[in-house]
Amino acid sequence: MKRIVALSILVLAACSREQSASVTHDPPATVSQPKAETDLTTVTLSPEAIRRLGIETEVVRVQDAAATRTVGGDIVVPEGRRV
Repeated sequence: MKRIVALSILVLAACSREQSASVTHDPPATVSQPKAETDLTTVTLSPEAIRRLGIETEVVRVQDAAATRTVGGDIVVPEGRRV
């Protein structure tokens, strides 16, 4: 009986509490001096630099792509665990 009374008091006390004020957090990152895309630096490579770096361009085309990707890997069971 004492347990029921104690439990009832705890439940009623928890339900009657007012909501605490929401906590505001600082943003994870800020940009101090944002620039428009037109103000960003443009790098133009000479034909010699393009050849030396091996940069190639291709015409854009539409083609089917696989919905899955196969990769290599190992499955390791942690020590002390059974499979």
